[in-house]
Amino acid sequence: MPPLLEIIGPPDRQPRTATLHSPTGAWTALLADPTQELTHTLHRGMLHSGARDVILAHTVDQVDDVLGDHPSAAELAIVSVRFGVHTDPIIRKLRQAGWDRVLVFAPVGDTTATVSAFHAGATGVLSWPTVYAKVAPPRLALDLSDQEKDVLALVAAGLNNQQIGTQLGVSAVRIKRYLAGISAVIGTDNRSHIVTIARRAGTIDAGPD
Repeated sequence: MPPLLEIIGPPDRQPRTATLHSPTGAWTALLADPTQELTHTLHRGMLHSGARDVILAHTVDQVDDVLGDHPSAAELAIVSVRFGVHTDPIIRKLRQAGWDRVLVFAPVGDTTATVSAFHAGATGVLSWPTVYAKVAPPRLALDLSDQEKDVLALVAAGLNNQQIGTQLGVSAVRIKRYLAGISAVIGTDNRSHIVTIARRAGTIDAGPD
């Protein structure tokens, strides 16, 4: 019997426990995981549970290739948070391409990544209390200038543009330009999302729990 998985939807929905089983069979899935932890854990089980095809992607480019080769969305996509700062953009791409069921695979208790994934369009969370949760996520460096990192740290501290400008000795208009550049790199202009992604990438301190 396939292992039990906890699938958690958005906060307004109750968690439910399910097995990797499809009564209709012949379903297709995408497993996107750079570390292959997810691949080793779920690939064989999904095939044994009736999946017709399990598409594997270990890089962002491979995910893009999948989207190019499969213009029609498959039944299910699971994206690992091990993609770090690239996790949310991958989820957005899948949702924009028409994938209705996109689960984020996250360690138990990783609420920061989970909330960020929901904002990106994830429809649920697949969590599994294994050694996966003990492995530190990759700390991907964001391509930001020192000035942008200084601005980002002050955004994380809760300061508005005027206050940040005062702290750094520049105008609020300049701060707005810095934030536009940061948004272009990170892929969102929502301040809380920017901070969440930057912390996951190790660009700024993680802050209090």
